[in-house]
Amino acid sequence: AGATAGCVGGCMSRAHLNPSVTVSMAAWAGFPWKHVIPYILSQIAGAFTAALALWLQYGGFAVPFEAANNLVRGQPGSQLSAMVLVPYVPNPAIVGTTPEAWAKVPLFAGFLSEFFGTMFLVLLTKGIT
Repeated sequence: AGATAGCVGGCMSRAHLNPSVTVSMAAWAGFPWKHVIPYILSQIAGAFTAALALWLQYGGFAVPFEAANNLVRGQPGSQLSAMVLVPYVPNPAIVGTTPEAWAKVPLFAGFLSEFFGTMFLVLLTKGIT
C-alpha cells in the first residue's frame, strides 16, 4: 500500500510519505529545510486521522476482543488490541508480550526493518516517478 501511494502521489508531492522520507529528501535531494517541519507536522496529523478512521471502523471490535482475552488497556498484553492502530516491533502477536518474549527480538532489529523498508520505498518511488 505504501509503495502504491508513493508511486501514485510521487509525481505530485515527491512522495513524502513519512518523516524519514522528508528528512532524507532534505538531506540528499534538495528539498528545502524550511518545509521539513510543516511536512512532518502534516504527516503526524495524517497518521492521527488514519488512526481515528481505523478506530471508527474497527473500534467496536476492540472492547469484546479485550474482554475475551482479559486485556486491560495500558497493561502488558494490551498491545494485541492496539495493533489495529499502530505497528509494533517486535510483533506481540508473534513473540508474545512477556519481558522474555520481547527479549527475543532486539529493538535494533525493528530499527533495521524500518530503515530498509523506507530505503526501498524511496528507491521504488524515485525509480518509478
